[in-house]
Formats: sequence, structure tokens, C-alpha cells
Amino acid sequence: MAFNWKKQTMKHEGFRGKPYDDAGSKAIGYGSRLSSHPNIDPAIISGARDMTPEEAEALFSPDYAVAMEHAKEYVGEKWAKLTGNQKGVITDMAYNMMKGPTPEENGLFKFEKMRELIQTGDMKSVPAEMMRGTGKNKLSKWAAAVKTRAVTDSTMFNAPD
Repeated sequence: MAFNWKKQTMKHEGFRGKPYDDAGSKAIGYGSRLSSHPNIDPAIISGARDMTPEEAEALFSPDYAVAMEHAKEYVGEKWAKLTGNQKGVITDMAYNMMKGPTPEENGLFKFEKMRELIQTGDMKSVPAEMMRGTGKNKLSKWAAAVKTRAVTDSTMFNAPD
């Protein structure tokens, strides 16, 4: 049975029934940005009631689909050759760094060297590159911010499906 990356991304995000600050914007549920979902019950937005996990998953699913499209665009034609775990890791990263509906708003696209490694088929070097910082920073901004998530993603990238 293949690893369920959608559930893993939900686990990484964690569930919050009330709106919260997330990297400069408001989010709810499993990391869904409020700005992407204008039809959320006003009682949830005001804090009069919590969002349920079921409601949160209903928001998360289309957001995850957008993140997967961003991941596919990031990888390009090599997408079909990736393993399930490689697709899952890149989609998880895309979800975590997604600021809006367009790929230009996704921080994943800043990982240019990682993208080059994928394009050339150097999959062994990808996990280290997703963690690598620049200058005096030993870790990438993403890895430093998400810690355990980055370790899990880098470990799982080349793990057998």
C-alpha cells in the first residue's frame, strides 16, 4: 500500500478550528488560507464556533490539488518518472509554501538548484538540497521554519514506495 501523502500533509499542517496567523496571512483548518475561501461560515471567521475537521478537510482537498498542480509545473516533464514518495514530498513542500493560486506565488519555485537536480535525474542529491541554506545559514529558510517536516520530507524523498 502506497504512503498517503495527502494525510501526511494534513498531519504536518495540524488542525486548528479557529483562524490563525500563518506566514503573514490568516489560515484555518489544515493550513487553508482564508483569502482562498471567501465562503467560510462567518460564525467560524468571527470565532463564534470552531471549524470541524470535516469542514477543514473539505477546504484542504482543493488546496492540496492546487499544490499538486504547482508541484507538477515545478517538475515539468519529469513528473511522470518520479516515484510516489518523490511526488508526495514535492507536493507537500508546494502546499506548505503556497501563498496563492498561481505558481508564481509558491515558494517551491525558489528551490532552483533542487529543480535542476530533478531535471537531470540526480535524485540522490535532492534531499540535501532541500535542506541546504545559503551564506551563513546552514538550513534553507523552509527547513529552518518547518524543522521536523523538512527532516521527514528529505528522508522520505528517496524511500521506496
